[in-house]
This record gives sequence, C-alpha cells and structure tokens, in this order.
Amino acid sequence: MTEEGEFTVEDLRKFHEQEGEEPSLVCPHCGPIFTLIDEVEEMRLRGFVKHQTSQSDEVYILAKFGICGGKHDGIENISPYGVPLIREDDYNPTIPRAQPTPEELAEFDQEYDAPAWVPQPSNETKNHTKTSASTALGDYLYELDPPYVIEQFISAWQEEEHNENLDKQNAANEWFDCLWPFIKDTLDVKEGATIKENLLVTVYLHKTAVMRHIEPLWMFWKRFGMGKRALERALLSFPADLPSHFQDLFTIIERDYEPERSTIESLVNTLVRNKICPAMSGSEMQAFIQNATDFLGKMKQAPYGNVSCYEFLTLESLIADSMALGGQTLPHAGIIELVCVYATMRQKSSSADGFLRTVFPSEADPLWKAVLSQHGAKIGIERMINNLITHIETHTQ
Repeated sequence: MTEEGEFTVEDLRKFHEQEGEEPSLVCPHCGPIFTLIDEVEEMRLRGFVKHQTSQSDEVYILAKFGICGGKHDGIENISPYGVPLIREDDYNPTIPRAQPTPEELAEFDQEYDAPAWVPQPSNETKNHTKTSASTALGDYLYELDPPYVIEQFISAWQEEEHNENLDKQNAANEWFDCLWPFIKDTLDVKEGATIKENLLVTVYLHKTAVMRHIEPLWMFWKRFGMGKRALERALLSFPADLPSHFQDLFTIIERDYEPERSTIESLVNTLVRNKICPAMSGSEMQAFIQNATDFLGKMKQAPYGNVSCYEFLTLESLIADSMALGGQTLPHAGIIELVCVYATMRQKSSSADGFLRTVFPSEADPLWKAVLSQHGAKIGIERMINNLITHIETHTQ
C-alpha cells in the first residue's frame, strides 16, 4: 500500500500471488488470443522452464506462466520456438505484432490443411448463417454425424463479452465451426439451386479433403435424399471462378487423397453404419478392412497391358466431366475402395450380390451412371467388375 492508502498494481499482483488466484495472461505479440503451451516437457523441448535453478540459468529461458506457441514471424530477437506469456497487467499493445503476409498465410494453410484465413464475423451473423443452413438441411442435419458432431450453440471467441454464459466449448469437429467460411460462400451462391443442394456439395468436398471421410459421391447424395437433377443443378450454380476456400479443398484432395487402408476403413464404417454392409464385430471389421487393403495392394501389382490394374483404372478420369466445380472435376473418392470392399465380400459370396445391386442399382437412369465417366461406369457393370477382380486375383497368386 502507498502512503496515501491507494491500492497499486503491484499490491494487486502480490494479493493474487498470496491468494493463489489465476492471473489473466496474454502473449506480448498476439495479445489475449494465444496458443498456450504449459506442459513442462514440451516447454523444455522448446528451451523454456517455469522455474529456473542454478543448473538451468544458462540453458533455458524462464517462462513462469507458460509460452505462446503461435507464429511470430517478422519479430526480431525472440525464440522461434515460443514466447513467454505475461500478466495482462504488463501487456503493452504497442509491442510489435507481426502481420502474416499472403505468402505466409498460404504456407500456413498448406501446412495445416486449413482454409485461408478470413476475418471472423459477429456471433449474431454466424448464428443467422447457422440457422439458415440448419433449416435447409432439416432432419438430414444429423446425417453429418460422423464425421462432424452437431452442437446447438456457437462458442464465443475469447475477446467477446459474456462468454461465461456458454455451457461449454464446442467440440473440435463441430459441424458449423468446421464448415465456416465455406457455408458463407455457399449461401452466396443463389442462382439455380437450393441452399440444401449447394450445402451438400460443400459438405462433400470438405469432408473428403479435410475430414478424410470417404464415400462415393452418388451414395452420399442419395443418403441425403437427393437425386440426379438436384446434383446437376447444384454444380452448375457455382461460379467458374471459385472462392479461394473451395480452391484450397481441391488442392488438398489432389495433394493428399489416395486410396489406402485409412480410406478403406472410412468407407467400410460408413457402409456398415448405413446397413449396406452387414454388421461386424470389432475384430471382424479389422480383418475385413485388412483383406480389402491387401486386395488394393494386389490391384497395384497386377499387370494390365503395360500398366498395373490400379493405373489402368485411375489414368483416365473415373468421374464424368459434368461433375465439376469451376472447371475442376470432383474427386473419385471411395470408388477404388468400393471395388476392394466388393472383392473382399465376394470371398463370402452370401451378401456380395446384394451389396453390388445396392451400390450400383439397375434402375433406369441411375445416379451412379451420371456421376461416373464412361470409363468409370464399367466398374458398376457386374460382368466387368467381376472379370477385373478375377484378373487381379489370378495375376497375383
């Protein structure tokens, strides 16, 4: 206390220390929105400690409250591995704060498979957008789980007021948090298609690229109660010059997507959940997935002329040219995996025929024929897919 009896900042600090109250922390360069790292081992690996000893004085940097692990490019004389957090009382907003360049943002997006950074709107705006999207999807909203989870509220940002009124933070895979700002761009596409139709195109691209949730386009589309005309309408309604967020999704798919065990596992889980594949115990499912993965390996080994069977299938587009956004063809996600699943089911024969008829129905003008190119549609013809599987098995024995 001062002679005049005033309670100073230093007095307040000592009070907090004595009473054990958690101090409000900030990053000197990022402010109150920082990336907290306070695990002892992680901090030591980065060259920081919360308490220095005579043995650590010359080796580690003291960071009593933890460190901010965010990017601090462009700021001199700081460790590239983190910045010690400080009390909010000591925060000086005029300390240099690096603003990422477009090149740095692109690098960040590529590294973390994240959409390009955009300013966050108010919660009122987000709630209005979320309500519009939820209303458009109706009960089909719950078909988004998995890979997303459905929450009924939007978590407040740390800098916003009244966040104490929220019951909890949203899960990391909360549907709206994941899909913003794609949904905003989708709602701006107004001509020719409904909100639901455009939303589903958005969801399909995002779940394939970012969530690694794999299924063929026509199966996803039918699962949400939609038909051929709705799909064509939705694709045609998007502009030729796609928003950057959508361009990023195509970049991620082109870079990262390739049929493998994890994509087979994703498809099998979806097929079982929707009763297209019979129910299996955990051990049965793992064995089934492994057998399908083994068949994928055989597909990549078996010759077909001068290439492998896998190369024969994928050198030409499996997806029809009309199935495109902004001139970029939609991914052939789940199609090769579907062949591997059917090949594995053939070994048990009892349910394989029914599976094939369900996935590739013989109805007039089926959706799968609209989605697939002439080359890809051969996979859906029973005689041709069986001949292909027999050829692969024969040439890999």
